[in-house]
Amino acid sequence: MYFDELEASAETKAAALRVVSAVTGVKIPTMRNWIRAVETANRNDHAATEAEKDAELTRLRKENARLKEANEILKLASAFFAQAELDRTLK
Repeated sequence: MYFDELEASAETKAAALRVVSAVTGVKIPTMRNWIRAVETANRNDHAATEAEKDAELTRLRKENARLKEANEILKLASAFFAQAELDRTLK
């Protein structure tokens, strides 16, 4: 709402803050803290470089492959023990 008001009609951040505060009933210092938190989070999101994203993607792909392999081993073990149990009950 604040950012919409800022883009739409407010000439300054303070004016947008006053309008949104009046509409919502939230005190200006509280809204200012929320806005700072959002702006900080946005800056941090943009700070991640392509190299960091590529490294994370590579790490996740390796982990995914390792988990698929572990899952396959568990499936084979489950089938082995199920067959052993079946053989034992049929004797």
